Formats: sequence, structure tokens, C-alpha cells
Amino acid sequence: MILKSFAKINLGLEIKEKRTDGFHNLNTIMQSVSLFDLIKISKISLNKIFVECNKNVCKMEENLAYKAAKIIFDLINPNFGIKIDIQKNIPTGAGLGGGSSNAAAVIFGMNKILNLNFSKNKTIEICEKLGSDVPFCYFGGTMLCRGKGEILSKINSLPECQFLLKFDNQKNYTKNLFKQFDDFIDNNLKNDKFKIKILKDAILSGNIDKLSKKCFNDFEKIIKIPHSWHLTGSGSAIFKIVNKNYINLNKNILVCKPVNYGVEIIENNWN
Repeated sequence: MILKSFAKINLGLEIKEKRTDGFHNLNTIMQSVSLFDLIKISKISLNKIFVECNKNVCKMEENLAYKAAKIIFDLINPNFGIKIDIQKNIPTGAGLGGGSSNAAAVIFGMNKILNLNFSKNKTIEICEKLGSDVPFCYFGGTMLCRGKGEILSKINSLPECQFLLKFDNQKNYTKNLFKQFDDFIDNNLKNDKFKIKILKDAILSGNIDKLSKKCFNDFEKIIKIPHSWHLTGSGSAIFKIVNKNYINLNKNILVCKPVNYGVEIIENNWN
């Protein structure tokens, strides 16, 4: 089986109070975009999980795709193994949810392959064990996400538009950014509680110019970025919404479009 696992951006990100489990409550509107990794899942006779990637991202056992497969294997204890090949196109450490989307694709694929018929609640329960973005990356599209990111509410799809994604070589580490943000908030009042509602209304209006002006990200209070651009999530990539037809501008700026799903099966052979 071969799947596309799509990147995500946060159109709006409000960081709320820190929880007792160490995470933060969030109000965020996420959007799947057409930048994707390719995930191939193959059956092998040896009862093990193997992961190979075209980029040296991390040790196999630390890869979220590996962890996703292990959760499924621990649930059903199959009499076979799998090999997962990952062709990465989504930059790592860019706030685009590449690892999360890979994990979501493995859960999606194994659910189909093994006819597990997980309910939405069971799927979210499995996904959130792997990371806050994984539940969204499984379902994708345009969604309001609350809690750690696991409380999902579908929003109308975006009107036709494009995203410009701009990259640099820097990697942002989410845990460190939340620590910096907490230190900032200790000395600054928050007054953004209506920003998510305003952004949601802008999406529903179908007006791209209005939408682009209402995007926001609380991390931008501690990270300086160019005017009219926004952090994809925790960054380091930034994005801009445009309603013109651009082609790829240079190696550091990628043009992509919104998509209405987080994972797509493109080949469904399984023996």
C-alpha cells in the first residue's frame, strides 16, 4: 500500500493555560496542504517492524511511523511483519507536522489493510498517544482543534487559494518554544480570546484577503517574522496565503494548495 501523508499549517494558533500533564490547552485552526511525504507499507514474513527513510531523520525506534505501527501490532498481534518506506519531502523541524502525518498515514493504512474499522473516537485515542498533531493529520482538511489538539471540529473548506511556504535551515524545537512562551506570558497579559472566532468567520466568508489578514500565531509574540507572513505552527517555516496563480518561485519558497484530507491512498496492493 502506498499513501500520501500531507503537511499541515496552523492558520491560527492560540496557546492557552498549561495543563497538569505538562501540555498546553490550544485553540487552533489547522489546514492540510498539498506538500506530502510518500509512505509505502509492505508485508514481510518476519514478525517485526522495519522503517527505512530517504533522509536520516532519527533512529528507527524513535520514528513516529514505527511507533504508530507498534501500537497497532500491540493491539492485534499479527502473524506477519511490515516494512515501512518513507520518502520525505516535508522538511523536518519546520512546524509542518511531517512526522505526525507519517504516523497518521501508518494508522490509516493499517486500519484499511487489516479491516480494523476503528471508530473515530478509537482512532483519536490511538493518534493522540503519538502526538498532539496526529489526530488532525489523520482526518485533515480544515478543522478547529482544541485541548491538546485532539478535540476536532470540521470547518468549511477554504476557497480556492495558494500558500507560499518559505523555508530556512533552522529547526525550531516545540518544547523549547513553549518554555519561552510561558516565560513571556508570565510578564505579559493575553488579550486574544476572540481571534480564533474572527479567523473562523473569515474562513466562512470565503474572502481570501480577509482570511490572510486574520491569520495569527501566538508564537509570533516571541519570534519575529516578516510582515504578512505567519509561522506554520512552531515553525521555522512561514507561510503566506495568496489568491494568485504562482509557480514555484525558488528553492526556498514552495507553492502549494489546501487539501481536504490528511491521508490519501494512491495504491492499494496488499499481499
